[in-house]
Amino acid sequence: KGVVRAKDTPNFIGNRIGTFSVLNVMRLMQEMDLTVEEIDALTGSAVGWPRSATFRTIDLVGLDILGHVVKNMTENVRDERSELQIPAFFRQMLERKWLGDKTKGGFYKKLKSGDGKSKEDERLALDWKTLEYHPRQKPKFAALDMAKNVEETGARVRMLLGMDGGGASQKPDKATAFLWAALSDLWTYSANRIPEISDSIVEIDRAMRMGFNWELGPFELWDAAGVEATVARMKKEGRPVAANVEKLLAAGNKSWYADDPKTQSGRKHWDLATGNWQP
Repeated sequence: KGVVRAKDTPNFIGNRIGTFSVLNVMRLMQEMDLTVEEIDALTGSAVGWPRSATFRTIDLVGLDILGHVVKNMTENVRDERSELQIPAFFRQMLERKWLGDKTKGGFYKKLKSGDGKSKEDERLALDWKTLEYHPRQKPKFAALDMAKNVEETGARVRMLLGMDGGGASQKPDKATAFLWAALSDLWTYSANRIPEISDSIVEIDRAMRMGFNWELGPFELWDAAGVEATVARMKKEGRPVAANVEKLLAAGNKSWYADDPKTQSGRKHWDLATGNWQP
């Protein structure tokens, strides 16, 4: 537990960033024709997020809860990504009361054994196109298989994004393309929220670490991937780039955080309000 200073805006910090990220992941899943299992393989511990990843987490929390949080956001927030909505398959699940673990089925459903008892370790997964369940498939991504051998999250994310110097020139596989789209969107969205939802990057990172159990907050993850290199890649691809990260780079900085033995935390962060480093 800890204290996070937030502005008085709808969904505060955690659910503002988290809801955007979930809706964007669902959009990308549909556009890139990925499965529920593939998304969970890509949005879990591979990028320093909880093992329950996206859809398993929604099942645990409850689809109805996410529905309420999204409704609050779409009714009360107008920003550059307001086009994101709950997809049709999710609305159908809500109508059918497939709310996750509390209704014995959501994106996953426990498999019943011959005696009628659930097999804890075996789950059926939902096909979001047909809303039919099938035996859970193990996703096959070459990038994920390679990344499993990399212990440090930053190095693993750089490898998965093709930012480690080795894979950037090669044709990215679906895993790399998805993660690059999801994370670059997350970074831009998060940077655009200052000073709207928080005065500093520290509070946003803290909210996502403590509230969503992310190993690294969005700005820490951005540092790990390499701010300068990722922004150059965004520009090359014609993706939107947040004005706040332009300010960071224009001031001659290449990261949001830096080591500082003189501070209690041992770190300092680039403060957008003052244009200086702060403990």
